[in-house]
Amino acid sequence: MSKPKRILVIEDHKALRVLLCGILKKEFHVTAKSNGLQAMAYLASGNIPDVILLDVEMPEMDGFGLIKNLKCSGFYKEIPIIVVSGNDDDITKRTCYDLGVKYFFRKPFNPKELLSKINSVLDEKPLIRLAS
Repeated sequence: MSKPKRILVIEDHKALRVLLCGILKKEFHVTAKSNGLQAMAYLASGNIPDVILLDVEMPEMDGFGLIKNLKCSGFYKEIPIIVVSGNDDDITKRTCYDLGVKYFFRKPFNPKELLSKINSVLDEKPLIRLAS
């Protein structure tokens, strides 16, 4: 039996972070962080998720800053990113897609659709692993 895929959830609102983890933990190994700085520290410790799910509006390091940091890194640039945000204006969505985000969901979101998109992203990408 294969290991469950790893999802990194980055969401500053605790209730939504708990909700997302509850939805995802049935199919995936889920780690949650409350902002971009915590996520960068987690990644820098050698943890490479199969998908990152994040909000764009967060304290300390917002989603845009995190995405920019990830996309300029040789280790992290290929990790698929899905945004779940309460802000769905055209500029926010365009910026996300211009930065390489795979999918954009507006809060509130449909959990089944989110799971479907996560699985489709996982089906299309090779697994990323650090050399031992």
